[in-house]
Amino acid sequence: MMLAFVGLILTAVSAVGFWQMLPKNGNVHRLATVPVLDSLIPLGIISGFALGLGALVAAF
Repeated sequence: MMLAFVGLILTAVSAVGFWQMLPKNGNVHRLATVPVLDSLIPLGIISGFALGLGALVAAF
């Protein structure tokens, strides 16, 4: 049960992170312009989403 909860949290946080990083009114998010973070943020979002879905599948 705890694994399903962790998977749900990881998936939800990744979805919110993705939504926040989307361009709004034609402007990119300010964190997307930082040289190192511009490649690490999408990697973290995709990794969190994949781990969350994996945890959900493993729990059931």
